[in-house]
Amino acid sequence: MDAAGAKSFLQFLLENISEDFSQLEIAEINDEQGVLFQLSVPENQMGQILGKGGQTAKSLRQLLRVFAACHGTGRISLKISAK
Repeated sequence: MDAAGAKSFLQFLLENISEDFSQLEIAEINDEQGVLFQLSVPENQMGQILGKGGQTAKSLRQLLRVFAACHGTGRISLKISAK
């Protein structure tokens, strides 16, 4: 599976976390180290995506690492920023 599968997996996770998935933007950057997903989140949804103490964001990153290990896609990183 390639980065497209990882992006679909991330979209699935975010659809179930956020109240309004249509406002989220996911950009994909490929380089020699792997894939970086840049997630742009509106200010009003930042709390949902980050979670208390950043635990939801940490869990998303961990799930992406497990996905990468299981599918041999190389390193997958997630960067979250406000719009």
